[in-house]
Amino acid sequence: MKKLVTVFLAVCLILMLSSQYVTATHKPKPTPGEKLYKAKCKSCHGKNAAGKFAPNIVGATAEEISAAIASVEKMKKLKKLKSDKIAKIAEYLATLVP
Repeated sequence: MKKLVTVFLAVCLILMLSSQYVTATHKPKPTPGEKLYKAKCKSCHGKNAAGKFAPNIVGATAEEISAAIASVEKMKKLKKLKSDKIAKIAEYLATLVP
């Protein structure tokens, strides 16, 4: 019985360690919104949208992003960004924790 418990615990330990290894080494594929954010916004708003040279935009809505693009002079190069892409960026921003 003692040997069976030892084997069971060893198997549990191996499974636990292997699942942590898989979790630690697996990077999820970036969403379209994350890709767009990194390409269009990250240089000013920072890696996690918490602000760098520009303000924190974590959780900004598509409407807020569109309004900023329309009114902020430094964002004029983004005026060609279509509403569906702005919506994808907003979806990504909604996943970030403030």
